[in-house]
Amino acid sequence: FLNYLSLFKRSDKDNWLDTLKFAWWDGSNSKWVIEIVETGTVGFGVHVSLAYDSTGAPTVVHRANGEVRFLRRDPDSGWQPAEIVDSGYNCSLTYDATGTAYAAYSDSSYSQAMCAQ
Repeated sequence: FLNYLSLFKRSDKDNWLDTLKFAWWDGSNSKWVIEIVETGTVGFGVHVSLAYDSTGAPTVVHRANGEVRFLRRDPDSGWQPAEIVDSGYNCSLTYDATGTAYAAYSDSSYSQAMCAQ
């Protein structure tokens, strides 16, 4: 059963994706809780990948304006400001056994696979 997901939306109906959201299932209230991760810039939420760190906190990597952006949700203060990883496309996020995050993506010419730690 799916308990979490990330999604994007055109928040201002201008046909440009500009809001990255995170949704989780609140079983005690039988409803989806939807949070805004980032909004306001064309491209937020494109090529998004969702993973969980060793503490169980959701993290996402996505592309906006050519930048590969990494964000983590702190349980007390919410989504932390984006860390700009590099420029690129087609993001994917994973963690190794030690809890280190790795973002894989292609360079801006789509000709080389890249990896950021």
